[in-house]
Amino acid sequence: MYSIGVTGAIGSGKSTVCRLLRKKGFPVLSADEIAKELQERDAKLRRKVAHLLGSDAYASNGRLNRRLVASRIFGSATVRKRLERIVHPAVRRELERRLKKLFAAGHRVVIVEAALIFESGLDEMLDMIVVVETRRDLRLARLRKRDGADATVHGRMAAQWSPREKAARADILIRNNGGLIDLRRNVALLTSILSAFARRS
Repeated sequence: MYSIGVTGAIGSGKSTVCRLLRKKGFPVLSADEIAKELQERDAKLRRKVAHLLGSDAYASNGRLNRRLVASRIFGSATVRKRLERIVHPAVRRELERRLKKLFAAGHRVVIVEAALIFESGLDEMLDMIVVVETRRDLRLARLRKRDGADATVHGRMAAQWSPREKAARADILIRNNGGLIDLRRNVALLTSILSAFARRS
């Protein structure tokens, strides 16, 4: 049984890679979505987040005010690190629980998508790390198209390891500097590798 981490700098296309892998039949767990879910549903975690960021970190419907939270944590490295110390351990526990559940259900390869795999230490619990690497100018262009002039973009970039650092720790490196057709080819090769692992286990 294999847990495969997929990461990359913001705007690299890691979510697209994971979407393509999901279409190939691999279950995908998103650490970022789990973090959001836990911060909204776990009462103890909610209290800690609200204490750190203020009660307006949550909207009246109980959902995270993601834009406001992003502006606060990416505007202060100290606040960001304090939030990470609150959230990351809970996310790791939940990932471990869900991985065990998927493996028990018969899945042999599970994908874990996370922007901060190395930064949060999640790489220690995963069997292999795939890093998606993209030129900075392409990443910025994709982010402008996706998010517009988001003031937190450079703060988000600064909060992550550099693409060079991530690439140096990768077991498999996917370069995503072309179009979707090129990326599909790379993912098809990755799928072949992961399918071989599944057959071997």
